[in-house]
Amino acid sequence: MLSPARAKQVESLLVQIRLPVSKLVDTLISGDAANSLSHPHLTQLKVTVPTPGEAKLFQPYTTRAELRKLSKPDRYFGEISGLASFPELVSALLYKKSFGWDTEDTAAGFATLCEAAEACTISGTRGFLR
Repeated sequence: MLSPARAKQVESLLVQIRLPVSKLVDTLISGDAANSLSHPHLTQLKVTVPTPGEAKLFQPYTTRAELRKLSKPDRYFGEISGLASFPELVSALLYKKSFGWDTEDTAAGFATLCEAAEACTISGTRGFLR
């Protein structure tokens, strides 16, 4: 259903992600994709959004059973075409992933500080922290 060039682009992305199409879509919808997909994969997903014309091609396919008969790229587009806010969803996941990268160093330092404070409290040197 997709043009050969577009199908090849989507196929290469799906091969890199290494998840079955239905599991990928479920992961995206659940919001867990920020934990299980890399930043480059999410960036590629954001670029690989069906155009309105491509989305119309998949309107007759209403169930996953019908979509399973299609090629992998068509199946992927068929599943995400039903999500009206897919670009926004991927943008939110990218933000969540980026925010995690920005706070990674801070979180480690904060964890160390909390452990030190707990150790001081346990050893009875709480007055020292005031």
